Amino acid sequence: MRKRSFFALMIGALCLLGGCGLKARLPEHPIVYEQGINEEEGYAYLFYGDKVFVPYCAYESEDAGSCIGYCDIPADAYSDGARVYIFELKGYSSEEWIIESLEQNNCNEGMILREVNVTEAPDGLVSDYGWNRF
Repeated sequence: MRKRSFFALMIGALCLLGGCGLKARLPEHPIVYEQGINEEEGYAYLFYGDKVFVPYCAYESEDAGSCIGYCDIPADAYSDGARVYIFELKGYSSEEWIIESLEQNNCNEGMILREVNVTEAPDGLVSDYGWNRF
């Protein structure tokens, strides 16, 4: 339970540091992601269909493309729950790289996630997470 709320708290903390500004406009048929927890590595991830996206690094608002979907993070003992909006990473396929940001008035910062089968990072992106070592 604690690890699931870590995901929502991590996004919330990034928002507090960076201020908010983006407006999420969901498409007519948004992709609805679900959240999973990797207990062994201690992180939350997003998935839909056969695509699994793991946290890679923080992003800045100029990296965000169009809003493509959302994920509702359930409430638990550590969090009231939240809706996380999912954006394209400008210049990259949303089948490989996405951005998540919290709530309708999205923050200038959030998290870039990579699909687990992607083995090359975009220029300039660096991750300190062990699960992202290629």
